[in-house]
Amino acid sequence: MGRSVKWGVVVVAAAVVFAVAYGVARLDPLGWLPQKDSDAVAVAGAFAGAVAAAVVAAGAWWAAGAGAGAGRGASAGTSGGSVRQRARARGRARIVQEHGQGAPGEVRQWAEGSGDSEIRQSRGPGAAG
Repeated sequence: MGRSVKWGVVVVAAAVVFAVAYGVARLDPLGWLPQKDSDAVAVAGAFAGAVAAAVVAAGAWWAAGAGAGAGRGASAGTSGGSVRQRARARGRARIVQEHGQGAPGEVRQWAEGSGDSEIRQSRGPGAAG
């Protein structure tokens, strides 16, 4: 699923959740809304906004590619498959992934390094290792 489609899903989900949360809050099943109508609308809107914001936060994490199998990083096709990498390096850390030409299948790497660490993944003939 493309990134723009994912963001579309997030926007629609947030709108639906806002509408449902606002409707439930206006029904006032627990009797916690103020008696004055304008205050009740404001409180219900704030509640629905907070619930929708939580949905947007979770949806942003998913749409940005942090979910499983996102493959957000380098992606290059070869004759034997593709290479995907999502990495985070801090300090002097190095993260290297190599995919030799003609190697079958897909190579994936999710790595996080910090300090002076080095993470290296190599596969297939022609990959340095």
